[in-house]
Amino acid sequence: MKAVLWNKYGPPEVLKMGEVVKPIPKEDEVLIKIHAASVTLGDCEIRSLSLGFFISFMMRLMFGILRPKNRILGQEFSGEIVEVGNKVSNLSVGDLVFGTPGLKFACYAEYITIKADRKEGVLVKKPEQLSFEEAVVLPVGGLEALNFISSSNLSKGESILINGAGGSIGTMAVQLAKYYGAEVTAVDRTDKLDFLKQVGADRVIDYQTHDFTRLGETYDVILDVVGKAHFDRTMKCFNKGGRFMIANPNFALMIKSRLSQITTDVKIFMDMTVQNNNDMYKFIKLVNEGYIKVYVDKVYPLEEIVDAHRYVEQGNKKGNLVIRI
Repeated sequence: MKAVLWNKYGPPEVLKMGEVVKPIPKEDEVLIKIHAASVTLGDCEIRSLSLGFFISFMMRLMFGILRPKNRILGQEFSGEIVEVGNKVSNLSVGDLVFGTPGLKFACYAEYITIKADRKEGVLVKKPEQLSFEEAVVLPVGGLEALNFISSSNLSKGESILINGAGGSIGTMAVQLAKYYGAEVTAVDRTDKLDFLKQVGADRVIDYQTHDFTRLGETYDVILDVVGKAHFDRTMKCFNKGGRFMIANPNFALMIKSRLSQITTDVKIFMDMTVQNNNDMYKFIKLVNEGYIKVYVDKVYPLEEIVDAHRYVEQGNKKGNLVIRI
């Protein structure tokens, strides 16, 4: 089968089209013919290991010290079940599904095998009203946004600033915050501001011309999706009882966050999202009821994966980018 091979860490050009053996499902697995995958900023960071020395070192221990052990990248898939193991009872051939295999990756390919019963990761049936291209981007962006917005205990009438609001997590977070009745300020670059107003932001800030930490304004919640806001100045941007949600912390930020809890009443949250079917069903319900809309910026064929990664890595993506297989 066709697949995008990831044989070394580096720029988008390390991804090469190739042929691998089509996987065979085990007795507790299903074989899925993939129709769509996605490219997130996280995929780009993992591909290049551009995450700072400490985080990159830990990632090498996990994924391979000199080169990746998992030869195929991709965190999200949508497609059709074409074969089931003999111990699978909850899914059938022909079911249209979407999900994420977790750190197994392997979604940049024509087929993938995945366990039918997931303790971690996601495998659920696709809502009829969503296309494969829309459903595929829900697990990562949707569940990350759900994790941080839910954990912030955001309530009606409160204010939230979302830094890096124009991507897959940010656009979902803006809509979730509006669902909870909050006043939303979205921060991103100039060419994404009109788009963010369309998504639902009450106010937008262009980080290319204004540093939100220097504007003298305060918020009940700040969600830093990209983990790049100046920590000390951000800590001065909270109302009493503020909550600081950090989605992409580096090692220095982790240390500063722990130390700051001694001297401030701002609660800091940076726990990793545990992807699971139950939370995915909660998010699907919001999509079905019309509270969450999926925004797909571009759709690339699998053969143009290098261009797709380059587009995302350069910060061009508005919402989500999809790979059609």
